[in-house]
Amino acid sequence: MYLKLAVFTVFIFLLIPQAGSVLAEPSKTLMMQNSLRAAGFNPGPSDGLWGPQTELALSKALKTVGVTQSPTRADGLTTEIFTHLTSAFNLYHETMDLQKTRLQETMSFEDARHLISRTGLGAHPTEIQALVGLTRSAAISREISKLDVDNTQLPPPDLFSYEYPIYWARNDIEEGDQQNFRVARDKEMADLRLWWVREMLATQQPAGERLVLFWHNHFVTAYSGLNENVHVLAKQHWALRKYGHTNFRVLTRAMIHDAAMLDYLDNNSSRKGNPNENLARELMELFVLGEGNYAEKTIKEVARALTGYSVNKLRNDEFEFNVWDHDRGTKTIFDWKIYRDDLIQSVENFVESKGEPIVLSGHSMGGASVMQVAAKRPDLVSGIVLVEPVLISKMSLNILKIAKKFPITKSIPFIKEMTSRSDSTLKRRVEFPNKEMILKSYRGRGAFATWEDGFLEDYVDGGTREFKNKIKLTCDPKWEAATFGSWKHNAMDSIKNISCPITLLQGEIGSTTRSIGVKLLKERDSLGAFKVIKKSSHFLPMEFPEIIQEEIIKIKSRIKPSS
Repeated sequence: MYLKLAVFTVFIFLLIPQAGSVLAEPSKTLMMQNSLRAAGFNPGPSDGLWGPQTELALSKALKTVGVTQSPTRADGLTTEIFTHLTSAFNLYHETMDLQKTRLQETMSFEDARHLISRTGLGAHPTEIQALVGLTRSAAISREISKLDVDNTQLPPPDLFSYEYPIYWARNDIEEGDQQNFRVARDKEMADLRLWWVREMLATQQPAGERLVLFWHNHFVTAYSGLNENVHVLAKQHWALRKYGHTNFRVLTRAMIHDAAMLDYLDNNSSRKGNPNENLARELMELFVLGEGNYAEKTIKEVARALTGYSVNKLRNDEFEFNVWDHDRGTKTIFDWKIYRDDLIQSVENFVESKGEPIVLSGHSMGGASVMQVAAKRPDLVSGIVLVEPVLISKMSLNILKIAKKFPITKSIPFIKEMTSRSDSTLKRRVEFPNKEMILKSYRGRGAFATWEDGFLEDYVDGGTREFKNKIKLTCDPKWEAATFGSWKHNAMDSIKNISCPITLLQGEIGSTTRSIGVKLLKERDSLGAFKVIKKSSHFLPMEFPEIIQEEIIKIKSRIKPSS
């Protein structure tokens, strides 16, 4: 069985039991995996192998029926375990059957009134009656279909179609006419409000109108802070109608280009060397991530990225990207530490289910992330198996940073090696008609030339998804290229804080693990296994998966039992 590894992905392996333990039989493990899957608990691949995902799924299933002590692989699959598993299975299906039954029940008048009131803007008798007699499932689908409100029932005010409004020239108006100007703009604002209220009353899509109201409160701007520019508020309102029912990423991007948002949060004045942080801060704190999920440094980097985003008031308040005001320097919004933090959250779940620290193994960027986890949270990690981790000296990192500013340096062999992956990734095809075409395109070519067929098939299965009758890569090449190009992290800084047993496996050809990194790791664990695998490359796990598996098993003998 090929190890379920993927390029630049972190892999987690639970501790293998001591030699001589009674291991779970593959046939019984397969039965258990199938039972867990049927009960709604994801055990990973149904392969008869007891891995971390299987163990975590079993733990969750048993906790559902009140069993807090989960069996380990060494316990084998006893009759008692299967009894509890059957209970979990039955409980799940009773719940699912109840849910299915409830969804197929027909809607009463009260049911319809409740649904419309919660998803819309009040409940009109005709709207209620239209849902009476439908199944709950059909009624929900009907309400979801009403989210698109790009077409309105009532004609919007003229200000939606204004071209070249005179708001920008307000300061040129005689002082005596300033009050008249404000009165005229206030009337326009009142007209806009009145139209929207009437649209809410007249609409055949109340769920969509409620959604527009929700986004209006989320991406907040204020008339008072826009120099009485009603025109830009009208444009923003229409953008919420157009994109509010689509992907959140698409909507957020539209708001970053929105004239009202850019003006209200002072991004018009944000320039290279003097970035305004208002939009960046609201974006991180209120619109996207939420307080506490980013660093102050992230705000500053995002603000730099948004310099030059402005509005052309002479061209109907259109979005304008001013290249001369834009900071074109390198920004690191999130470095590789974000993968470390994500991994910590996952590992915490495994450790909780197992009751003791676990062995972590990672390849390439995953290896760098594993090192950082072992350094930051030694309580979670009993040993690490590093496979071709990206370990680069500080000098090399500084050279790479210089190379980004001076593209001519890309011809230098070291820089060419480190930057070529990012450049080639951007050219990668994203969509295919089917998985067979992906395998045909990848097999024997480029980075995949040395991969075993079984591993390549696992990689394609795990790294793609169906999208509009096509097969699309799960990881966007732009995101992958950005990951390759993020050099401000330095995993070697974490080495000094690693205290667990270490195994390091390197490829013989084209290794990303520099000698200085190997030296520092040996200083942390003089008894560690440090090996260069013959005839292997950076993609060692895909070429020799059995070696990785053997080394993970071997490291168990060097791990002290937890107290």
